[in-house]
Amino acid sequence: MFFYMQNIEITWRADSSYFAVSFVNNEVGRMFKIFKKEGELVYISERSQGLQYPVAWRPSGNWIAMPQILPNKSTISLFEKNGLRHREITLPFEIEEEPIQSLRWSNDSDILAVETLDPSTKKQYIYLYTIGNYHWYLKQVLTFEQTDRIAYHCWDQRIGEEKTLHILLENGRCLIYRWYFDFDRFARSGLVVVIDGAKLLFTDFSKAIPPPPMCSKEFQTDAYINAIAMIKANDGNLLLCVYEIG
Repeated sequence: MFFYMQNIEITWRADSSYFAVSFVNNEVGRMFKIFKKEGELVYISERSQGLQYPVAWRPSGNWIAMPQILPNKSTISLFEKNGLRHREITLPFEIEEEPIQSLRWSNDSDILAVETLDPSTKKQYIYLYTIGNYHWYLKQVLTFEQTDRIAYHCWDQRIGEEKTLHILLENGRCLIYRWYFDFDRFARSGLVVVIDGAKLLFTDFSKAIPPPPMCSKEFQTDAYINAIAMIKANDGNLLLCVYEIG
């Protein structure tokens, strides 16, 4: 049995030619319809169990994102404009235990921000996903305590600032996060480390070139990894510093 919130949400495609309306149908549960900007109905989503509020159209126009509770996992399901389910992002938590409050794409379509609330601890989280070679990487998890509750957050719309996230807290504080796509490697070697949620993916490109998301070795931790630093020790060995940032 799935619980459907009664929220109705509208999301526009970036060029304003189409918009999607997410709502609850009494017979089939949550679904969405696609309309032209003039209000003409053009597509209806395929019947999918467990769809949840909210909905967000990727600015590039190719996917409509909606949370979905499946029998054995929780996902962000990605639908095409014609309403057909295309692929999914498997979440590291259960939506029933940590409900999703909002989905927001960066204006350049590179980052998906998933905002959640843990009812038991009253903590809020923002999960930041990027895609590479058809794999969704969980790059960072921002944690907000009950004293720092999120009132609103949005991505910057200015050219060149698409990866800047503005967060307004209920206590009046305004936080600004800026990210840049870059990569680092261990000095004078081909060793590259990639963050993916609570895992580090190691590949030494001087010895092998596996296509991502494949890698040479994995290192699993007990918490989400938000940053790493590779440092060369005096004896020439690698020191790896792993950061969990609240």
